Amino acid sequence: MVYHLAWMFADNGVATLAVDLNPQASLTAMFLDAERLESPWPDTDHPDTVYSSIQPILRGEGGDIATPHVKPVAERLSLIPGDLALSRFEGKLSDAWSRCHNRDESVWTITAFHCLTQTGAADTAELVLIDVGPNLGAINLTAKAPTGLSLPKGTMQPVGYIVIQHGLRDSRSVPAYKRWMDRIPTVYREAVLDETVQTFVRIEQDPYCLSLLRHYRSLIPLAMEARKPIFFLKSADEAIGAHIEAVKSCYR
Repeated sequence: MVYHLAWMFADNGVATLAVDLNPQASLTAMFLDAERLESPWPDTDHPDTVYSSIQPILRGEGGDIATPHVKPVAERLSLIPGDLALSRFEGKLSDAWSRCHNRDESVWTITAFHCLTQTGAADTAELVLIDVGPNLGAINLTAKAPTGLSLPKGTMQPVGYIVIQHGLRDSRSVPAYKRWMDRIPTVYREAVLDETVQTFVRIEQDPYCLSLLRHYRSLIPLAMEARKPIFFLKSADEAIGAHIEAVKSCYR
């Protein structure tokens, strides 16, 4: 999702920075081919990844983060590469998070990701897209992170949800997916927005449903092999026949 959004924003003239805060570094692996992946991940230090920026904190040196390395990907599109070693930071973040709530000023630890994102985007981007792992761990809590710093005021609001990889048959969702999808508007209001639901809302009419993205099946490995988004695939990438219409649909 972040990969495709980043390419689409860049294609529409928005200078975009993608930041990979997922310790699996899957976003980085999508952006960079095997040869380019070797440069940010040598056997020793990792000077060209998000991990290098937080090394001063991990070493207990105090002070600010190191300047992040921003890797150009394409025109108006750049990346702060992820790192498998980022998981080592999770414990320090968890400890600092609880101590900050007890008035202990562990500010540089819990704001590290926000600061490196601000620094990385300063001269290169109008928009930052952050990829996080599929959990509610400390890295994800502090990815969107006290006085004296230019930080969000804690008033952020969810804008909605996106349903991805739902199954279609004759342009309609198959019954198993449909039953699951019908529950989303109510659960979203109750569990995320803390609202009382008075009437049933169909997902197709739900203003909080930002998009219904179909399952693109065999186009996904084609796109990954070609190192480009699904919507940029061409016949030279073996996107032929019915695939071409799916590529156009993905772009729309």
